[in-house]
Amino acid sequence: MNYCLTIFGTFGIPNGFTQTSFLNNKKVNLPIQRFDLPTNAIKLFPNTWVFALKKEQVKGACYVSYALYSHAKELESNRGGTFIGTAITSNNCFLNEQKVVKVLKDRLTELKQKNVNRENRLVVKHSDDFVFSGVDSLNNINTNSLQVTDVNFYKSGKTILVKSEGNLVKSIQEGVELLNLYDTIYFTVSIDIINYVKNSYIPIIDEKEGLKQELYKIHKKRKEKLESLKQNVSQWSNGVVGALKQNKKFLKQQEELHQKNEEVHQKNKRYLEEYANKIKENKQKIEPEFTKIRALLKQYDNKGVPSWSELKQLEKEIKQEKNNIEQKQSELNKTKPNITPLNAIEKPKTTTRSNDNGLGYGNGVLPTGWQSPTLPNKSRRKGGFAHLITKSKIVVIAILLTLSLLFIGGVGWLGYSFLFGENTKNKETETKPKESKSTKRKEASLSKEVLSKKISEPKKTNSMSKTSELRQKE
Repeated sequence: MNYCLTIFGTFGIPNGFTQTSFLNNKKVNLPIQRFDLPTNAIKLFPNTWVFALKKEQVKGACYVSYALYSHAKELESNRGGTFIGTAITSNNCFLNEQKVVKVLKDRLTELKQKNVNRENRLVVKHSDDFVFSGVDSLNNINTNSLQVTDVNFYKSGKTILVKSEGNLVKSIQEGVELLNLYDTIYFTVSIDIINYVKNSYIPIIDEKEGLKQELYKIHKKRKEKLESLKQNVSQWSNGVVGALKQNKKFLKQQEELHQKNEEVHQKNKRYLEEYANKIKENKQKIEPEFTKIRALLKQYDNKGVPSWSELKQLEKEIKQEKNNIEQKQSELNKTKPNITPLNAIEKPKTTTRSNDNGLGYGNGVLPTGWQSPTLPNKSRRKGGFAHLITKSKIVVIAILLTLSLLFIGGVGWLGYSFLFGENTKNKETETKPKESKSTKRKEASLSKEVLSKKISEPKKTNSMSKTSELRQKE
């Protein structure tokens, strides 16, 4: 049995709140928080009750607690908010709400009858002192259809109070899903308790509209998740169906290709058989010619050295037999079969898409073992140029690239020499010192003087020649 019964209460000084838990009629210490109430947020009044539904996760184990509180005075105190109560805690399961509520009410009634006087005051100072019959009644509690995996046990730190309409079992059944959002859910019908809680940090909702709104938040997330799964399944299934259609198309194409290969193979086989027969026939025709040649040469083994006429005749006969053999061999070569190459049968490849859609296969990815079609050569040629590049074309492309590089290098060199050659000439002219205006003027005056001298010199020679002539005359 995974159910534990706890009895508790507030006892005043010196013990305060104490609780005692039983598992199979043996006292145990629960690993969860105590069932004490936050008196600054919730308070019990005379003739009132509060039901609490709690969740808690400890070291991977999920605990669900059902607790019923009732007002009771302490033995030696009249302070308000004191209480007595019972609780049932289950491990990794939810319990049948109707049976749980019945057991808790019965145990609480027994506690009050045996441990509370007519003034509604406790007569003991500790939960260990409670007069109590035992936990045999827990054997009749069944589990609920709700699984702990249906509830988020992550600690939210939030608490809520539901204003019940009077049917506690119904309220718990409808509100148990609120544990996805809250750690503790309180239920009560007391107006006094509700008014007190209004001034605290605990929100209050009514069982009709408020509970529906809270459940709508939870169900909305689930519906969104469901729609997302439907969409992912639809996308994935469409991808699978499309891939299957392509697989069938691919299979049909490859079967047709295989059939053509079978026909080509049979033709090639027939050609090879025919050619083998021709080789055999040709061998039978050529062998006598070789026999004649060997016989012609062998007849001179014992005759000694032949004469020139005999050698010419022997050479002529051997040449004739050789021509006959070559003619027959040439005829055989002309009949070589033209073997048609077989078309390549492609292997289908599996798809490798990686977008996960939450189903583990990815968006449109086929499950393991399913094949994705690879279209034959005709359809694949539309997508690229790889099929155009053969070995011979690669060589041609390499040669063209080499020539283009040489051409570009030659043009570059000519351009370099032209540009930088002109620059060097310009630099030489630039390095020559520029003549100033004064030097040009001096040169001009010098040139004038030279010209005047040249002009004056012939006049002198003429005058001298005239004087010489006069002297001769004299």
